[in-house]
Amino acid sequence: MFFDSFIWQLKRHVVTIDGYKDVPPNNEKQLLQAVAAQPVSVGICGSERAFQFYSKGIFTGPCSTSLDHAVLIVGYGSKSGVDYWIVKNSWGTNWGMNGYIHMQRNTGNSQGLCGVNMLASCPTKTSPNPPPPPSPGPTVCDLFTYCSQGETCCCTLRLLGICFKWKCCDLDSAVCCKDHILCCPSDYPVCDAERKQCYKRAGNVTGTAFETRDSSRKFGGWNTFMDAWFL
Repeated sequence: MFFDSFIWQLKRHVVTIDGYKDVPPNNEKQLLQAVAAQPVSVGICGSERAFQFYSKGIFTGPCSTSLDHAVLIVGYGSKSGVDYWIVKNSWGTNWGMNGYIHMQRNTGNSQGLCGVNMLASCPTKTSPNPPPPPSPGPTVCDLFTYCSQGETCCCTLRLLGICFKWKCCDLDSAVCCKDHILCCPSDYPVCDAERKQCYKRAGNVTGTAFETRDSSRKFGGWNTFMDAWFL
């Protein structure tokens, strides 16, 4: 269920863009205006040792203007009289300041530090966004068994690591209780089958447990076979 929901989320196009607009090269004033409206993609020289080993503070170089790397300017600021760009890199959160770098702005060089002013562009949007795609279908428990959309499959009979019998919980991303009868919401994951209560991990706040029901079957399947075998 989680995998199906994850794939569906990846396919959702909530926002689209219609094109790109270039910021005039070597024009820091217009680059600043563009960044004030939205994040801007820029080319820089990212191969310099000083840049690659940056860890904190306002980066002032040394750095050439031979563009070989793309980053994203997401904002700007000033500290102790020094202006800087707030730049998001793509090397993970272990680099720089949680993946970001403050690069000096207003250096007096029209090309900017590391060539940051030379090649900048940002997306444009004029048309409306597309309608959301249809919701995903039923929750698949196995090849033969499924629950309705927005429900959770709960295994009630497992042998050698394989589930042979399923029930459905009327909750999305629910926690199936060990009694194979009840289930709890994901934000109240601790089951108390005797009291039919669900608890948070901390505190005494409780929620109500829900009873599972029989799952639906395709062409008989394991559930039908196991019912005949055990009943």
